[in-house]
Amino acid sequence: MITSAPWAFCLKRRSKCQIDATVRQIDNLVYGLYRLTEEEIGIVEGAR
Repeated sequence: MITSAPWAFCLKRRSKCQIDATVRQIDNLVYGLYRLTEEEIGIVEGAR
């Protein structure tokens, strides 16, 4: 059985967290750009 080094797992997890945070920031900027209401944001996010 081959196992990954613990630091590799942490690095992958940290990278995913950073990507997720960046995606949320971009989403919020776009929502603001188009002046979406909370209801419209819910519709958009529900379509994912």
